[in-house]
Amino acid sequence: MTTHYHGTGHTALRRRLHRPYRALGRWMVGQAALVICCSQAERDLIRRDFGERVPTLVVTPGVAVEGFLEARPFDDLPGTTLLAGGRLEGYKQVDQVVRAMASLPADSHLYIFGDGPAQAGIEDLARASQAAGRIHMLGRLSQDDLQRWFRSAAVFISLSREEAFGLTVIETAAAGAAQVISDIPAYREMAGRLRGHPVEFLTVDASVADIAAAIQIAANARRDGSTDPPQVPTWAAMVELVEAAYRRVLGTGRGRTTAPSSAAR
Repeated sequence: MTTHYHGTGHTALRRRLHRPYRALGRWMVGQAALVICCSQAERDLIRRDFGERVPTLVVTPGVAVEGFLEARPFDDLPGTTLLAGGRLEGYKQVDQVVRAMASLPADSHLYIFGDGPAQAGIEDLARASQAAGRIHMLGRLSQDDLQRWFRSAAVFISLSREEAFGLTVIETAAAGAAQVISDIPAYREMAGRLRGHPVEFLTVDASVADIAAAIQIAANARRDGSTDPPQVPTWAAMVELVEAAYRRVLGTGRGRTTAPSSAAR
């Protein structure tokens, strides 16, 4: 079983629905010979909500590094390129990044990719901003364009309140962007893989002034430091771990009588 579990809903209704869902979820998880988690942070949530005895294995998603490094950056972008986005949901707090733009230098431009239920509100906020001319909505992008934007960004910003992993954090870092990210367990864990790479952490309730300051620090670090990409997880390593997990489970029935390997603890 693979869960990608956040441990909560992201609206009041979804949070209420999590109560009966956890009862059903405990039964579903209890049928699994092994639960594959994408981070230690997710495994902690699984064991918190469904039991300490749940057999788990952490398998970090990989990054196709070559695709990002071979992507051609946009060469006609003005000033400092800031990037945010993904699935545009309220808990991602892209609106706070938009608010911070008025406090950033006039050569800073924010590009927001993706779509979702929060998109209309973000667009309205951007139009009303003092920095309206420097905030650009990109919408949903093709994979090729997404790689080009990741390669072009000086700073990637993600202020999400909850995540099971941090794929865009890893991908944009692999493409060379400095990071401004919320201080949540999954992001803290992913940043641990980016040793030497410029990363600024913010609390999930950081003020607009603090967000702007962190973006400026990250932009300066990206400008002054090395642009060499960090070492990040690969798809080959992920496939090897998943294949080994399936072989172990299939070789031992439901796997309950066999303790997980050291990699799964």
